[in-house]
Amino acid sequence: MDVAGAFNNVHHERLIYNLKKRRIPHAIASWVASFLQDGSTQLLFNSSKSQHIPTLAGVPQGSPLSLLLYMFYNADFLDIAQQHQATGLGFIDDIVYGVQGNTDKENTRKIKASSMKLKNGGRNMGYSS
Repeated sequence: MDVAGAFNNVHHERLIYNLKKRRIPHAIASWVASFLQDGSTQLLFNSSKSQHIPTLAGVPQGSPLSLLLYMFYNADFLDIAQQHQATGLGFIDDIVYGVQGNTDKENTRKIKASSMKLKNGGRNMGYSS
């Protein structure tokens, strides 16, 4: 699976929650929150530049820190696999699930269970929104 629009759609509150959940020191989580607040962008079209537009989600593309932040943001989706006796592997915005069982029906059940949780956005994984 490839997460579409991965960097643009990082929910800041969930990212900070995930950092704390994975025992990143409070001072670093607070610094990241400060790094992400008050972001804005501008559009350029036919040599005309727009006003600054606030960005309420996302991590800055091109920043080396953004890759690391996205891996923490996405880490819960790898945990889903373990909950359903599957293996989850990920690199930045790409995720793959694998299962092993005695029958094709058992494997299908495990993949469907993981996929449904993923499709629902990992709801009930301990964060709001």
